[in-house]
Amino acid sequence: MRTPAHRIVSSSAGRTVARRSLPPSALAFVLAFAGCVDRNEGTSTGPAGPDAERPIDLFDAGPPEAGPTGGTADAEMTFIDAVAPLDASIAPADVRPAPVDYDPLPDRPPDERDPLCIERPPLQGVDTFDWVGDCGGRNEDTIRGLRNPTCPRYEDPPEAAPGLDVVFDDVVVTGIFDGDFTVQDREGVAFNAIWVHNQAGFDVGELLLGTRLRVEGTMIRFFELDEVIVRGGGIEVLGAGPAPEPTPIIDASRVADDGDLARALESRLVTLTNQRVISTAPDCPSEFGNFVLENTLWVGNESDFDFAPARDDVLRTLTGVLSVSFEHRKILPRSNADFDPIACGGLPDKCEAAECPVPPDAEETGALVVTEIQNNPRGADSDREFVEIYNPTGETIDLTGWWLQDCGGRRAPLSGEIAARDLLVLAASTNRDANGGVRADLPMGDLFLPNGFGSVLIFDADDRLVDQVRYEPGDPWPDRAPGESLELEDPGSDNRIGENWVKGRDGYGEGGDGTPGELR
Repeated sequence: MRTPAHRIVSSSAGRTVARRSLPPSALAFVLAFAGCVDRNEGTSTGPAGPDAERPIDLFDAGPPEAGPTGGTADAEMTFIDAVAPLDASIAPADVRPAPVDYDPLPDRPPDERDPLCIERPPLQGVDTFDWVGDCGGRNEDTIRGLRNPTCPRYEDPPEAAPGLDVVFDDVVVTGIFDGDFTVQDREGVAFNAIWVHNQAGFDVGELLLGTRLRVEGTMIRFFELDEVIVRGGGIEVLGAGPAPEPTPIIDASRVADDGDLARALESRLVTLTNQRVISTAPDCPSEFGNFVLENTLWVGNESDFDFAPARDDVLRTLTGVLSVSFEHRKILPRSNADFDPIACGGLPDKCEAAECPVPPDAEETGALVVTEIQNNPRGADSDREFVEIYNPTGETIDLTGWWLQDCGGRRAPLSGEIAARDLLVLAASTNRDANGGVRADLPMGDLFLPNGFGSVLIFDADDRLVDQVRYEPGDPWPDRAPGESLELEDPGSDNRIGENWVKGRDGYGEGGDGTPGELR
């Protein structure tokens, strides 16, 4: 079984495994995946975002019947987002632009950060665009004519070879990804783009963005991605052309996992504005170089980039091709020029699963217990994270020499005392105006709470493990929206078990929902 080359990338340079070797652990994962993936299971997507209940409004008359006969050729389609047509005034662009000058500035004080780090302006663009379905010529193949369920020639693509024989004439190149590339019709918006899996051995070095092609091959739907498999002689260069203008997307959640426009804009070139990074290690314990934006849209690593994201970074603009791999919808930037980043003083998430100084089942003294974790507050994470700890004993504990840390070794020193059956809150900022409304007792120091997989460990002055929690972003841990903390339902229960935690329920301030400083 072939695994799509663009779905598995190395953690360092982001090249496809078709041309690079993987570390043994990743190679074992790839071989296991290639040998035993259930294609029926491979069609599911990730958890629904906050707007998942929004009805699908792409079609005025409701979703079309899927099947080999398709629908009507002239059905009117409403595309609810900002769009931009191809602009013939734009000159052809080289696929190898100059690197972006990016300075992470991790030590910049909060008051010297770019204003976009603190408050971003409303997104600009057109809210609606009415589009009358155009299936292209009836006697020739167009991408939108074969991918749009309202068109008479539509049928569900097979999930394996031999596929549907197709010829796409005069399509334009929108992205080039280490051998494979994407094309879209020169007209239309929805359903008009597709991934080209280049088995022809065609030298993509001959291509520029905007190159016009004739593409002949077989069309399949491989792990939710519509693609054309092209073999020898199936690619013909027709000439140069203007680089296509990307479609501006206002609400990126609509093209993310379970987004109602994800299929319609699949493989299309798009651009986003003012996007905040919320996770830089979503593949943990693997490291494939992806990161995630706050609207749950993943960003894939298909090329070599100078940009190394950190949590809370803001991208003024982000351009790329929409795709899907390993059950997540992603935007694939093509080069450094597709990023316009602002460093906001955050740190990259670190995949710590193999680095912890103690095993998950290590013996604990239990003198203190972690009872609440806010790892994904509303607003910027850098000032609003917190950890709550509880003294379940009947005695006051002197905390001199004690500390909290994560599996990566970043620490938060403890000090003072904690009374019997009392609570202590450590926060990224002890200023309630900055931390979202938390009454904090101590600062969190260098302790770092990833939005995905994370850890909190407590050690006493004799270097003994007191307590540890290793939380995860999904089952059996609670499914949470941004701002909802993790709360231990019963302080006497084993906090290493995800089922013993619940999501925060009471608003404590702008930072989110939870009960910092109070037992649930």
